[in-house]
Amino acid sequence: MDYKTKYSEKLKNPKWQKKRLEILNRDDWACRHCKATEKTLHVHHLNYKYGNDPWDYHDGWLLTLCVDCHEHESKHSKPALKLLECFVKLRLNVSQITELTLVLSDDSMFKNSLLPLLKRAMQGELKDTGTEDRRLRRE
Repeated sequence: MDYKTKYSEKLKNPKWQKKRLEILNRDDWACRHCKATEKTLHVHHLNYKYGNDPWDYHDGWLLTLCVDCHEHESKHSKPALKLLECFVKLRLNVSQITELTLVLSDDSMFKNSLLPLLKRAMQGELKDTGTEDRRLRRE
């Protein structure tokens, strides 16, 4: 059995189904990007940690996306997360990151992928997931 098959089996696990319903309820059964309620909804992981099960992530690292936004996010989120990791490694504070977001806000990849993630981080929605990853630190 390959990794994808194993992962798809994990998505049938009652632990994931419970977590998924909690996230869908939290997000009022609407896509967090386009606000769609009539499309198929997915629960998207903002980042993956090798070895973690789908249900082992803090709620702040999960969000409801419609099928279209999920497809777009999956294609475009990796560069955004890499940029976010660079911000953290540079030990930028919230003011510095905010300044950078103003400069980059005309870039569509930035606007659609990184900006929402940064906003959530600055609002304290993204908390440590128990991994060695450390995301944005608040001032």
